[in-house]
Amino acid sequence: MPAMVQATQPADEFDPARGVFKAMRERPVTLEPLNVGDLTPLLRVLLVTDGTVTRVLEAYCGEPVAVQRLGQRQAPAGAAAGWLVCAAEDVAIHRQVMLTGMHSRKLFAYAESVIVPGRLTSAMRAGLENEPEGLGKILVDSAMETRREALWYGLEPAATPPEPVARLSSGMFVVRSYRVFAEDRPMMMITERFPRDLAPAVPQ
Repeated sequence: MPAMVQATQPADEFDPARGVFKAMRERPVTLEPLNVGDLTPLLRVLLVTDGTVTRVLEAYCGEPVAVQRLGQRQAPAGAAAGWLVCAAEDVAIHRQVMLTGMHSRKLFAYAESVIVPGRLTSAMRAGLENEPEGLGKILVDSAMETRREALWYGLEPAATPPEPVARLSSGMFVVRSYRVFAEDRPMMMITERFPRDLAPAVPQ
C-alpha cells in the first residue's frame, strides 16, 4: 500500500491572523501593515486571542498584572458609532486603562474602549465605576453570554498615548481593534495597543 503524502503549507506562509480579522480594509489610516511572522510569540498570541488579555499576560509572564484606569468619561460615540450600530451623537462611555507588571512595572498594554451604556447590565455598569480590574473580568463576572469580532490590526509607529503610558513605552505599538457582542448587538468597541518591543522572558 503506497504511503500517503500529506500536503503541508510552507512554514513561512503560515499566518495565525489570516481570516480572523473581518474589517482589515477599513482599518484607520494611522495603522501601517504588519507582518505577523515578525512578531514575538507573545505578541502573536495577544494579537489573535479571544480570551482575557490580562489572564494571558499573567500566564505567560509569571506575574500578576495591574490594571490602572487612566480615564473614563461620557461623550458622544463619534467615529465608533457605525461599529456600535448607534448614532454618532448617542452618549457612550469612553474608557482608558493601562496594564503593567505588578513586580516588573513593565508596560504590557494600553486599551481604549467605547461602550454603549444602555446595553450593559446594572452589574456591569457598577463594575465600570468600581471594579479595579479590566473589562475582561467585568464581562466574565457578569455571566452574560458574549462573543468577540476582530476588526483589524496594524503597526502604529507614531502613537501619542497618555503621559503614564508614554513614560513606559518607545511610542511604537502593535494595535488590534474588536467588538464585543451580546444578544447580537455590539456592546463595546475595544482598541488594544501592545508595545512593539514587548518580549518578556518566558518563566522557567
